[in-house]
Amino acid sequence: MQVRNSRYPISKLESSKDGAAWTEAQRQDYDYFLNGGGFGAGSTQVRITALNGATLIDTLPEVQASLEVSGQSQIPAATQ
Repeated sequence: MQVRNSRYPISKLESSKDGAAWTEAQRQDYDYFLNGGGFGAGSTQVRITALNGATLIDTLPEVQASLEVSGQSQIPAATQ
């Protein structure tokens, strides 16, 4: 899975099937996040954390090779 066009650099991507247990995906040198056990069948919740600590939770359709999906929102702007 790859996060593109984010307002801020991404530090972490986690996924969940039940919204309670989050599994951190490992960042690869080529800027994708891989889950060793796969993302499973059906929709997946993702929690994306930016370098500034802001987080975004979104629900994505089943992960498939070469499928591009637009997220529902953008990482929130940093507050001062």
